[in-house]
Amino acid sequence: MSETAERTTDAPDDPVAYFLQDLTYHGKTERTRDSYERVLRDFEAFVRNERATELAAATQRECMAWVHTLR
Repeated sequence: MSETAERTTDAPDDPVAYFLQDLTYHGKTERTRDSYERVLRDFEAFVRNERATELAAATQRECMAWVHTLR
């Protein structure tokens, strides 16, 4: 199996960093990437601290609970 095929089937260790790297490939500015990182890291912290789960296991329920805390 090629290295490229492995990367697409394996879950990244840090999905937020993986997403931010993808934004870089799509030409997003540093300011945009910083904003995305801030929001995603806040959500990640909420999922771990308030919902006692991992980001990979988060569902729509965790997302909606987090959005509710922003209101």
